[in-house]
Amino acid sequence: MTFRLMILLCTCSFFLQAQNGTGIQVSGPTSVCPNAIYTYQILVTSENVCYIDVTSTGGHKVTCGVAHNFASGSHPSSDFGFYQSMSGSGYPSGTIFNLCIHWVSASTKNLCFQVYDCRGREISTFCYDVYNNSPAMVVQGNTYVCNGQWAYFTATSGLSNYSWSVVPDANETYSYSGGGAVVNIGNLLNSSWHMVSVSATDCWGTTKYGSKSFWTTQCLTDDNQVADSRNEEQQADHLQTEPAVLVFPNPVSKGSILLLDTGNPEISVEAYQLFSLDGKLIGSATATALTNIVMPDAAGMYLLVLQDSKGEMSRHRIVVAE
Repeated sequence: MTFRLMILLCTCSFFLQAQNGTGIQVSGPTSVCPNAIYTYQILVTSENVCYIDVTSTGGHKVTCGVAHNFASGSHPSSDFGFYQSMSGSGYPSGTIFNLCIHWVSASTKNLCFQVYDCRGREISTFCYDVYNNSPAMVVQGNTYVCNGQWAYFTATSGLSNYSWSVVPDANETYSYSGGGAVVNIGNLLNSSWHMVSVSATDCWGTTKYGSKSFWTTQCLTDDNQVADSRNEEQQADHLQTEPAVLVFPNPVSKGSILLLDTGNPEISVEAYQLFSLDGKLIGSATATALTNIVMPDAAGMYLLVLQDSKGEMSRHRIVVAE
């Protein structure tokens, strides 16, 4: 929603060349949620300022310090009024106005200002952009876990409706904390690679996805096991950083074809498994030479596991778009 304030003009003797931000400074939050009130401070920095015209896209003005019923579906008037010096001269430098806003749009949001001197001449015009509070999902935690031990992971905090899963699935045990942003996972398959995935919702209702790969491995008791474990870790690192098969396009449109390319005519893809983030097997196949896979009709993030004719496995995070 866009709304505009009226400008009233008077006669004064001051004039200042138009420059962005000249005459006032605006400060306040730039990362916002819908069910909150945010205060923006307008500081007059020049004694020439007689009128400040404010327009907004995506916000409603509310009375500062007064509780607002977000669930009511109604909003205060979009008429911001206007800031007008009634003394016949400009506002004293250092004058402060507080503007309280309830942001209602999930798309474009801003406050735009036009500043005028006392002769009705524009001093400056500029916009103060505001964005959704929608942090990127980042998963951190164990890369290697001894068989029989629990794996520990954290996701970006401050979201809601956290949902964790692990593939391959083996009836894992989950223990949550931190409002769901922290998880301990037990009963994992021994001596196997895994991918832990999480989804959560930001304050605007957007679902965020994240994942991390890790390995369960034999705990070390002697020098031979240390050497074996190092070899296993090197293999795990190879799987993480150097996939044996190129998959494209990625992201891929739902229901369309994902192409597979080993980059070597003597090596082919012979099997695949496609998992959803909650660990469900969506599709699988074995063949002498797989060159493409039909993607699901549901948008989201998936885990694709491939095995080539040399017996090497690679895993890929696939984003299926609308």
